[in-house]
Amino acid sequence: MTTIDTIPNETPVAGNCYDRYHARNPLARHLMNQYMEVIRKVVLPLDTQRILEIGCGEGHLTAFIHTVKPAAEIVGADLSERIVGFARAAYPTLRFDVANIYDMDYDAGSFDLVVASDVLQHLHDPQRALREIVRVTKRWALVTVPREPMWRMLNIMRLSYLDHLGNPPGHVQHFSRGDFLNILRGHFRLMRVDYPPPWIVALGRKGSV
Repeated sequence: MTTIDTIPNETPVAGNCYDRYHARNPLARHLMNQYMEVIRKVVLPLDTQRILEIGCGEGHLTAFIHTVKPAAEIVGADLSERIVGFARAAYPTLRFDVANIYDMDYDAGSFDLVVASDVLQHLHDPQRALREIVRVTKRWALVTVPREPMWRMLNIMRLSYLDHLGNPPGHVQHFSRGDFLNILRGHFRLMRVDYPPPWIVALGRKGSV
Protein backbone atom coordinates (compact mmCIF):
# COMPACT_ATOMS: atom_id res chain seq x y z
CA MET A 1 0.00 0.00 0.00
CA THR A 2 1.50 3.35 -1.03
CA THR A 3 -0.01 6.44 0.55
CA ILE A 4 0.81 9.97 1.66
CA ASP A 5 1.06 10.76 5.35
CA THR A 6 -0.37 14.25 5.72
CA ILE A 7 -2.78 13.93 8.64
CA PRO A 8 -1.43 11.84 11.56
CA ASN A 9 -3.95 9.33 12.94
CA GLU A 10 -6.26 10.01 9.97
CA THR A 11 -4.20 9.00 6.96
CA PRO A 12 -2.22 5.77 6.44
CA VAL A 13 1.55 6.17 6.45
CA ALA A 14 3.63 6.01 3.30
CA GLY A 15 5.57 2.79 2.91
CA ASN A 16 8.60 1.69 0.98
CA CYS A 17 8.49 1.27 -2.79
CA TYR A 18 9.85 -2.28 -2.95
CA ASP A 19 7.93 -4.24 -5.61
CA ARG A 20 7.59 -7.62 -3.94
CA TYR A 21 5.35 -8.95 -6.71
CA HIS A 22 8.21 -8.76 -9.22
CA ALA A 23 11.15 -9.46 -6.93
CA ARG A 24 14.34 -10.70 -8.57
CA ASN A 25 15.80 -12.34 -5.50
CA PRO A 26 15.08 -16.12 -5.69
CA LEU A 27 14.19 -16.37 -2.00
CA ALA A 28 11.87 -13.36 -2.22
CA ARG A 29 10.17 -14.88 -5.26
CA HIS A 30 9.75 -18.18 -3.44
CA LEU A 31 8.19 -16.51 -0.40
CA MET A 32 5.85 -14.47 -2.59
CA ASN A 33 4.77 -17.57 -4.51
CA GLN A 34 3.90 -19.25 -1.21
CA TYR A 35 1.97 -16.18 -0.10
CA MET A 36 -0.01 -15.95 -3.33
CA GLU A 37 -0.83 -19.66 -3.22
CA VAL A 38 -2.29 -19.22 0.26
CA ILE A 39 -4.37 -16.28 -0.97
CA ARG A 40 -5.64 -18.43 -3.84
CA LYS A 41 -6.58 -21.31 -1.53
CA VAL A 42 -8.39 -19.01 0.89
CA VAL A 43 -10.34 -17.04 -1.71
CA LEU A 44 -11.25 -19.81 -4.17
CA PRO A 45 -13.95 -21.62 -2.14
CA LEU A 46 -15.69 -18.45 -0.92
CA ASP A 47 -19.10 -17.56 -2.31
CA THR A 48 -18.35 -14.07 -3.60
CA GLN A 49 -20.14 -11.86 -6.10
CA ARG A 50 -18.38 -8.59 -5.23
CA ILE A 51 -14.84 -8.23 -3.86
CA LEU A 52 -12.95 -5.17 -2.64
CA GLU A 53 -9.21 -4.93 -2.10
CA ILE A 54 -8.53 -1.86 0.03
CA GLY A 55 -4.94 -0.61 -0.04
CA CYS A 56 -4.43 -2.20 -3.45
CA GLY A 57 -1.32 -0.25 -4.44
CA GLU A 58 -0.47 -0.85 -8.09
CA GLY A 59 -3.22 -3.44 -8.39
CA HIS A 60 -1.17 -6.64 -8.65
CA LEU A 61 -3.05 -8.57 -5.97
CA THR A 62 -6.39 -7.24 -7.21
CA ALA A 63 -5.59 -8.63 -10.64
CA PHE A 64 -4.47 -11.96 -9.16
CA ILE A 65 -7.71 -12.31 -7.18
CA HIS A 66 -9.60 -11.59 -10.41
CA THR A 67 -7.94 -14.63 -12.00
CA VAL A 68 -9.02 -16.73 -9.00
CA LYS A 69 -12.62 -15.45 -9.06
CA PRO A 70 -13.18 -14.29 -12.66
CA ALA A 71 -16.97 -14.26 -12.34
CA ALA A 72 -16.93 -11.86 -9.40
CA GLU A 73 -16.97 -8.07 -9.71
CA ILE A 74 -13.73 -6.85 -8.17
CA VAL A 75 -12.72 -3.36 -7.08
CA GLY A 76 -9.27 -2.21 -6.04
CA ALA A 77 -8.95 0.93 -3.93
CA ASP A 78 -6.06 2.98 -2.56
CA LEU A 79 -5.63 6.40 -0.98
CA SER A 80 -3.06 7.63 -3.49
CA GLU A 81 -4.48 8.99 -6.74
CA ARG A 82 -1.06 8.57 -8.34
CA ILE A 83 -0.82 4.89 -7.43
CA VAL A 84 -4.42 4.28 -8.49
CA GLY A 85 -3.43 5.79 -11.82
CA PHE A 86 -0.65 3.20 -12.14
CA ALA A 87 -3.12 0.42 -11.34
CA ARG A 88 -5.60 1.63 -13.93
CA ALA A 89 -2.87 1.80 -16.56
CA ALA A 90 -1.55 -1.67 -15.73
CA TYR A 91 -4.97 -3.33 -15.54
CA PRO A 92 -7.37 -1.28 -17.69
CA THR A 93 -10.17 -3.86 -17.61
CA LEU A 94 -10.45 -3.69 -13.81
CA ARG A 95 -12.00 -0.99 -11.63
CA PHE A 96 -9.82 1.02 -9.26
CA ASP A 97 -11.09 3.74 -6.90
CA VAL A 98 -9.44 6.32 -4.68
CA ALA A 99 -10.51 5.57 -1.10
CA ASN A 100 -9.34 5.99 2.49
CA ILE A 101 -9.60 2.82 4.56
CA TYR A 102 -10.77 4.88 7.54
CA ASP A 103 -13.78 6.29 5.66
CA MET A 104 -14.68 4.38 2.50
CA ASP A 105 -17.38 5.75 0.22
CA TYR A 106 -19.18 2.42 -0.11
CA ASP A 107 -22.55 1.43 1.31
CA ALA A 108 -22.74 -0.96 4.24
CA GLY A 109 -22.54 -4.57 3.15
CA SER A 110 -21.47 -3.63 -0.38
CA PHE A 111 -19.01 -6.51 -0.80
CA ASP A 112 -19.03 -10.20 -0.03
CA LEU A 113 -15.27 -10.11 0.63
CA VAL A 114 -12.96 -7.28 1.64
CA VAL A 115 -9.22 -7.89 1.33
CA ALA A 116 -6.65 -5.79 3.22
CA SER A 117 -3.20 -7.10 2.33
CA ASP A 118 -0.31 -5.63 4.32
CA VAL A 119 -2.24 -2.50 5.24
CA LEU A 120 -2.72 -2.53 9.02
CA GLN A 121 0.98 -2.06 9.77
CA HIS A 122 0.78 1.34 8.06
CA LEU A 123 -2.10 2.60 10.21
CA HIS A 124 -2.01 4.65 13.39
CA ASP A 125 -5.50 3.34 14.19
CA PRO A 126 -5.95 -0.22 12.88
CA GLN A 127 -9.05 -0.70 15.04
CA ARG A 128 -10.81 2.09 13.18
CA ALA A 129 -9.86 0.54 9.85
CA LEU A 130 -11.20 -2.84 10.91
CA ARG A 131 -14.50 -1.28 11.96
CA GLU A 132 -14.80 0.22 8.49
CA ILE A 133 -13.99 -3.12 6.87
CA VAL A 134 -16.72 -4.72 9.01
CA ARG A 135 -19.14 -2.06 7.81
CA VAL A 136 -18.59 -2.51 4.07
CA THR A 137 -18.33 -6.30 3.99
CA LYS A 138 -21.37 -8.53 3.93
CA ARG A 139 -19.62 -11.78 4.76
CA TRP A 140 -15.86 -12.12 4.70
CA ALA A 141 -12.66 -10.22 5.44
CA LEU A 142 -9.19 -11.41 4.43
CA VAL A 143 -6.48 -9.52 6.30
CA THR A 144 -2.72 -10.06 6.12
CA VAL A 145 0.20 -8.49 7.96
CA PRO A 146 3.96 -9.09 8.21
CA ARG A 147 4.69 -11.39 11.14
CA GLU A 148 7.05 -9.86 13.66
CA PRO A 149 9.81 -10.20 14.61
CA MET A 150 10.34 -12.54 11.64
CA TRP A 151 9.81 -9.75 9.09
CA ARG A 152 12.51 -7.53 10.54
CA MET A 153 14.89 -10.44 11.05
CA LEU A 154 14.63 -11.39 7.37
CA ASN A 155 15.25 -7.77 6.38
CA ILE A 156 18.39 -7.69 8.52
CA MET A 157 19.56 -10.96 6.95
CA ARG A 158 19.32 -9.37 3.49
CA LEU A 159 21.03 -6.21 4.84
CA SER A 160 17.97 -4.01 4.40
CA TYR A 161 16.83 -1.15 6.67
CA LEU A 162 19.74 -1.78 9.03
CA ASP A 163 19.57 1.75 10.45
CA HIS A 164 16.06 0.90 11.66
CA LEU A 165 16.76 -2.66 12.84
CA GLY A 166 15.05 -4.13 9.79
CA ASN A 167 11.90 -2.05 10.07
CA PRO A 168 10.75 -0.79 6.65
CA PRO A 169 9.61 2.81 6.16
CA GLY A 170 6.02 3.36 7.13
CA HIS A 171 5.58 0.40 9.46
CA VAL A 172 4.07 2.01 12.54
CA GLN A 173 2.53 -1.22 13.87
CA HIS A 174 4.40 -4.47 14.52
CA PHE A 175 2.18 -7.50 14.92
CA SER A 176 3.16 -10.74 16.55
CA ARG A 177 0.89 -13.72 15.94
CA GLY A 178 -0.96 -13.19 19.22
CA ASP A 179 -1.32 -9.42 18.78
CA PHE A 180 -2.79 -9.77 15.31
CA LEU A 181 -5.25 -12.53 16.07
CA ASN A 182 -6.45 -10.78 19.21
CA ILE A 183 -7.18 -7.56 17.36
CA LEU A 184 -9.09 -9.44 14.66
CA ARG A 185 -11.15 -11.39 17.19
CA GLY A 186 -12.65 -8.11 18.32
CA HIS A 187 -14.24 -7.67 14.90
CA PHE A 188 -14.69 -11.05 13.18
CA ARG A 189 -15.12 -14.73 13.79
CA LEU A 190 -11.80 -16.20 12.71
CA MET A 191 -12.40 -18.99 10.21
CA ARG A 192 -8.88 -19.72 8.98
CA VAL A 193 -5.33 -18.58 9.76
CA ASP A 194 -2.27 -19.40 7.63
CA TYR A 195 1.39 -18.59 8.16
CA PRO A 196 3.27 -18.39 4.87
CA PRO A 197 6.56 -16.92 6.10
CA PRO A 198 6.93 -14.10 6.89
CA TRP A 199 3.19 -13.28 6.86
CA ILE A 200 0.05 -13.99 8.82
CA VAL A 201 -3.03 -14.49 6.64
CA ALA A 202 -6.40 -14.51 8.41
CA LEU A 203 -9.90 -15.05 7.09
CA GLY A 204 -12.73 -13.69 9.23
CA ARG A 205 -16.48 -14.04 8.98
CA LYS A 206 -18.75 -11.12 9.78
CA GLY A 207 -21.13 -11.86 12.58
CA SER A 208 -21.15 -12.51 16.28
CA VAL A 209 -17.67 -12.39 17.79
